[in-house]
Amino acid sequence: MRRMCSKRLRAIIALMLLTACSLSEPVTRPPALPVEISSGVTPSPLIVTAAPPTVTHTPEMVAPPSATPVSGDNPAQAPLLFYHVQRKEQGVTVFAFDPAHGEAQDVVTLPLEAGTDTFVSGTVLPSPRQNRLAVSVGSGEARQIYLVSNGEAHLIVSDEGKHEVGSWSPDGSRFLVFSTKESDRGCIQDTCYFDLYVIDAATGAAMRLTATEDAEVDAVWSPDGGQIAFLRGCVDLSMDACGPDLYLVSTDGSNERLLAEGWIANPVFLAPDLLAYIQYSGDSAGIYRMGTTGGMPQTIVANPDTTIAGMRGSPDGRMIAFIDVRGVCQVEECIRTLTLVAADGSGLRPIRTLDSWRYAWDWTPDGRLWLLLSIDDSRSRLEMYAADGTLIDERVIDWQP
Repeated sequence: MRRMCSKRLRAIIALMLLTACSLSEPVTRPPALPVEISSGVTPSPLIVTAAPPTVTHTPEMVAPPSATPVSGDNPAQAPLLFYHVQRKEQGVTVFAFDPAHGEAQDVVTLPLEAGTDTFVSGTVLPSPRQNRLAVSVGSGEARQIYLVSNGEAHLIVSDEGKHEVGSWSPDGSRFLVFSTKESDRGCIQDTCYFDLYVIDAATGAAMRLTATEDAEVDAVWSPDGGQIAFLRGCVDLSMDACGPDLYLVSTDGSNERLLAEGWIANPVFLAPDLLAYIQYSGDSAGIYRMGTTGGMPQTIVANPDTTIAGMRGSPDGRMIAFIDVRGVCQVEECIRTLTLVAADGSGLRPIRTLDSWRYAWDWTPDGRLWLLLSIDDSRSRLEMYAADGTLIDERVIDWQP
C-alpha cells in the first residue's frame, strides 16, 4: 500500500527530486523516468557528437576521446572535487574546487546556443577517477550534454528536449542520461517525463533502458556495475498515487523489478546487494535499507518530527550522512542539520546546523566527510569530519559553492 504524503512534504520532494539541479550539491543527481526494456547497445538518434578539439554542433557521429588514466589508477585515490558552473559572456564555465588544497580552477568553458536565456544551470558529474566529466548545461527545457576529457569538451547530446546526466558506472566507462528526446509528454514546468539511457563514454553509443508513460529519476549504479536502481513515478505531484517507487534493472536492460513502493527518494547502494533510501509519510521521513532481492525494509532512521533532504553513503557503505530538516524551508523557519548514522541505525549523531542556503558536502574516497558552507558572496567555511563525526579540520577560504 502506498504511503500518503501531505501537500507541504510533496513540495519538498518535488524540489529535491525533480528540479534540474542545485548548486548546493557537489554532484547533482538528475530526475529519472519511464520504462520499457530494449537490450543490446544500439546507437540511438539521441547521440550527436563533435570532432575534437573544438566544440561544434554537428550531426556527424564521431567517437569522443577515451580517457587516459594513469597506470594502476585507483578510484579510491582520486581527490574529491566540488564543481560549479557560472554563466560567462562566451559561454558557461565549469570550475573545480579542491578542498584538500583550498584551490579552485577553471576546467572548461562550454558554448551556448544563440538566444539562450540569461539564466543558465548546469549539472557536473565527475567519473570515479575524476578524469572525465559529463556536463548537462542550458536553460529551461533546452539542455545539452558534453563530455570533458583531457581539457577538451565534446558535444554528446544536442537533440531537442531536456537532457540530464545521472551516475557513472564504477569503472568510468559508461554514464546514465535522462532525456525527453523520445518522450511523448515532455516537461510540465520544471519537471519532466524522462527516459533513461546508458551512454558509452568511448563511442557515444546510447542504449535506451526505459520507455513508459511515467517518469524515471534519481538512478544510481551498483558498486559491482551489474545493476541500476532508479525511481519511477508521474510528474503530477498533486496526486498521492504519483509518489515515486523504487525499481532495479540489470545494466543490459533485463530483469527489471519493483523493489519498494510509495514516496521514495535518494536511493543509495551500501553494497552490491544492499540499498538505502528515504521514504516519506505525512510530514515526516525515514531512512530504510533493503536487499536487492526484496523483503521487509529495515529502519535506519525514523523521526516523526523531522523530514530528510538528501543523504549519501560512505565509500565503504558503513555510514550515512544526511540532512535532517525541522520545519518547512521557504514556508516557515526551518533548521537543517548535517547528521551521521551507521548503516545499521546505531550511533546517530548531529554534526552541525547549516546556517546558509549555499553549501556542498560529500565523502572523500578514503571515508572522510567534507562540508563547504557559504559565509558571504566570496567566502566559505571549509570543514572536514572523520567518519565518526569528529571535526579534524576547519578554515575559511575565498571561494563558495
